[in-house]
Amino acid sequence: MLRHLCYVVTMILLTLSPLALAEETQVLLGPGQDAVIVRDAAWKQSVWFDWGGHAILQRFLQLATGRQVRVLDRAPADDGRTVRIWTGRQAAVNRAIGTELDKLDDDGYMIAFRGRDVYVAGKYWWGGNWAAHDFLERFAGCRWYGPEPDFWKPKEAGMLGPLDIIPRHDAIRAPVQATIVEQPGYKMRWYRFMPLHSFRLRYRDKFHHALSSIIPPDRYGATNPDFFPLIGGKRHVPPLSAPYQFQPCVSNPQVLRLVVEAARESFRKNPQEGSFSIGMNDSDAFCECERCLAAAPANITGKRQRQAWAFFDFYNRVAAELEKTHPDKRLGCLAYAGLSVLPDGAIKLHPMVVPYLTRDSAQLFDPNEQAEFRQLVDRWKRLAVRMGIYEYIYGRGFVVPRLYNRYLLANVRDRYGVGVDGLYAESYPNWGLDGPKYWLLSRMLWDPSQDPSGLMDQYCRDLFGPAAGEMKAYFECLEETWCGQTLASTRSNYRWFLDARQLEIFPPAACEKAWAMLEAARAKAGGEAAAVKRIEYFRDTFALTRALSRRSAATAAMDELMKQPAPKPPDSTDTWLAPRLAALQAYLDCGSLETVVKGVPAVAMDDATLADVARYDRQPVDAVAAMVEAVAGAAPGGAAPSPGSPDAKPPQTAKEFIAHLATRAVLRAVRLAKPATIDGAITAGEWPAPAFAGQLYRIYSLAPHEQQTFIHAAWDDANLYLAFDCRQDAGTIQAAVRDADRGEWRQPAMLGDDCVAVTIRPSGAGSAGVRINANGALGFHNNAWGEGIRGAARHSATGWQAELSIPLKKIGLRPGQPIDCTLAIARFAHDEPPPRKAGKQELPRPRAYMILPAPQGKGVIGHGNHPGLMTFITGPRLVLVDR
Repeated sequence: MLRHLCYVVTMILLTLSPLALAEETQVLLGPGQDAVIVRDAAWKQSVWFDWGGHAILQRFLQLATGRQVRVLDRAPADDGRTVRIWTGRQAAVNRAIGTELDKLDDDGYMIAFRGRDVYVAGKYWWGGNWAAHDFLERFAGCRWYGPEPDFWKPKEAGMLGPLDIIPRHDAIRAPVQATIVEQPGYKMRWYRFMPLHSFRLRYRDKFHHALSSIIPPDRYGATNPDFFPLIGGKRHVPPLSAPYQFQPCVSNPQVLRLVVEAARESFRKNPQEGSFSIGMNDSDAFCECERCLAAAPANITGKRQRQAWAFFDFYNRVAAELEKTHPDKRLGCLAYAGLSVLPDGAIKLHPMVVPYLTRDSAQLFDPNEQAEFRQLVDRWKRLAVRMGIYEYIYGRGFVVPRLYNRYLLANVRDRYGVGVDGLYAESYPNWGLDGPKYWLLSRMLWDPSQDPSGLMDQYCRDLFGPAAGEMKAYFECLEETWCGQTLASTRSNYRWFLDARQLEIFPPAACEKAWAMLEAARAKAGGEAAAVKRIEYFRDTFALTRALSRRSAATAAMDELMKQPAPKPPDSTDTWLAPRLAALQAYLDCGSLETVVKGVPAVAMDDATLADVARYDRQPVDAVAAMVEAVAGAAPGGAAPSPGSPDAKPPQTAKEFIAHLATRAVLRAVRLAKPATIDGAITAGEWPAPAFAGQLYRIYSLAPHEQQTFIHAAWDDANLYLAFDCRQDAGTIQAAVRDADRGEWRQPAMLGDDCVAVTIRPSGAGSAGVRINANGALGFHNNAWGEGIRGAARHSATGWQAELSIPLKKIGLRPGQPIDCTLAIARFAHDEPPPRKAGKQELPRPRAYMILPAPQGKGVIGHGNHPGLMTFITGPRLVLVDR
């Protein structure tokens, strides 16, 4: 890293007491001392995140001192008293330090003290923002360890993130004469959804898929098919629906010309940019023409390797041409898939070409991963002069802490052993689980020579005060747990991403150990409210990991017990049921996951992961279903007791819960004296009392849905009749389909509608499904099967009602004969009114569910994960009775 400090007043004195500093430093802002910020009068916001160094300094100096600091477009005269802080590349800054700034790396900046004139500026605007933060860190003690504050909000509360520290000072002191120069160790430093300014991040190397935008098929496909790959003897021009599905013919000199011209034009329009992407398209459609395959040396014999050699030779030729006009620029590309197969030493890339290798330091606890990692980077060291690394530092897809600083930061410090000077990472952060990782990485990327342990000490000392030691031990415990995992996997990069098995890395015992450390830290923090609040930020987030781990372990224990088959009547179920009820009770004692999720602090978890938390929540639905069937089967006559009132006291124990569900295991259909009128209105006297009354359960869970549902069932010699009284706020009902839904099971149109779906599965007769929405529109699993089925619906004061008439012959039932028929009944309900846009009502798109119950067994829903989807946990079994 190119960095130097040149102080007339030695900066080590800043660690001394204010009295010791009195002769060597000056008060910039404080009692009797005013300061103004002089911004560049021509400053304009270049992009939305260009806050301006002047605005950053003003906001946080005012917060730190409680004093007003003016921002001026024109400097006041030197009155011998007022401190003037100059920002931007205005004339006064250029006169004072402009020559030095121009010599810096594009990400460099300076802070220069010249008596009462202070210059805070970068070579370019982004460096000016970083310089402002650096100034505030050094001289006002400000710290930004977490999510970006909402700086653009006018109120002070919106300017501070949960892990920001803005201490209050009576006065701000700084040197009288000093020059601070900062330049980055890594030229490229980028991971998304991070504080761009305080972390000093910039997406500098462009290397993603780019060739399809340089050679778009819709422009050149018809006129220049020779730009596209020859495959199987024919030129392959991709369809406009997938314009990226090709790699260009890299031996064609016109393709070379187009790419070089595109790079030059990009730099002409954006002279501050240092890189241009020539990254391969996301496709394996490489050219097989004679010139492309003949380009590689004779000792490279494999077809894929020869294609890769031709591609990198093409990159070298692009760089050689571009070097003639832009020798200081970089050309980024991806080194993966078909381009990752180059033999060791096959070619040496031009110094302007910077390939990015995908690697995940999180997996380096595995010796096999270590060996593969070393082999790959060593091979590419011999192929490339300069390299970048593409990491996966999630975040998203994980509900467990993913700390592995011992590997990640060591790799950054050692430049991955191959002289890497660029890092791009996918992050989508879980701040409340992995917080230190993101800040530590930003510091090491700027200055790889730093000691990660010392940085971690600073992080904990600043955030947690007297509990610094306890919190450092907590984070070390989390890292040791991740790095000590032994869970087998065939996956390399981002192992356990979106996989509920990740919870096995943090079993309940490990979670309780970490939880005890958090509790000890909170106690140690004592009366320091700010430290306690930050500890609770991490504790309330880790509570989600702890809850999911306990639920997962309890479910696994139940699943193990359920491997033994349930007894059949007339055998007693008591002995079999007792240990399973005890295991279920342990699960129920875990408490409400919803309560834990609501307790996760704002921005502590990736939004998408938190919204999809059910993916990681293993629930004993199958085990509960088996117990319900056993209890219902043991009831006299094989029929469960009648359902109770929907207002009945909810079950308190596992035994009561199973007994409660057993009342729902059977749906009794009562014989009618005359056919029901299918008009969408459930009329008293026409329909029997509800066969089910109460709350269905959220899909794949043991949690009851808030909405109540009443189901009436009846039959006569010709038809089965079902009626649904769906209770919900009338203002939330949404149904777009008004005519028949002809999409069948493949593309149903009712995915966003409030509706009810019924799948009927007679023994040995396959299955058939019908759905009806709040408009009375019908849809079927198979349209041919649906002929003869009638339905109607209408809105009511308490929600909406629907009625169905299904011919008995459709479902293989005949009056007077024994039946063995299980239903899968599901209901979807919105819980909010539809959004409005430009005066027009628009229905929201569903997040990912299918109101299409395709039963895998006895009434189990085969698809669906939307929180608005509700169903029976198991069953019900249909029983036809005379009264």
